[in-house]
Amino acid sequence: MTEPLDPTAVLADFIDRVAHFDPAPDAAPVAVLGVRTALGEATFAVGDHVVRAMCKALASYRDPADHGTCIQCGSRRLDENLHCRECGQLHGILGQVIAQHARRVAREEVAPDGVATEEPAMEEPVVDAATVGEPRP
Repeated sequence: MTEPLDPTAVLADFIDRVAHFDPAPDAAPVAVLGVRTALGEATFAVGDHVVRAMCKALASYRDPADHGTCIQCGSRRLDENLHCRECGQLHGILGQVIAQHARRVAREEVAPDGVATEEPAMEEPVVDAATVGEPRP
């Protein structure tokens, strides 16, 4: 369960933490921010330094539920397992592994005796560490 937040207290704390670093603390305020919630209301007169810090903080915020964009349908609704809630596409390493497994299962041939036989897997190329970066002959 998540703890309830008091937006007024959070904003006041942010302003207090940032205002200490204002290079012109005696300059006139450039903005007045008002917050009104069920918990109360407050007004904050803030200088340019605080406004810039707030803008940077908001611009860099990323929602924890943001797991990217679906390459199949363009939806932004990927769950924590990188599964698109719109089209069902799986992304990331998990998606690759499942897709490879699905392709392998689809390629399986059933022999006349009813026993499934899998196509031979392609061998992975072996990399010789001594020749990495050298031109090929």
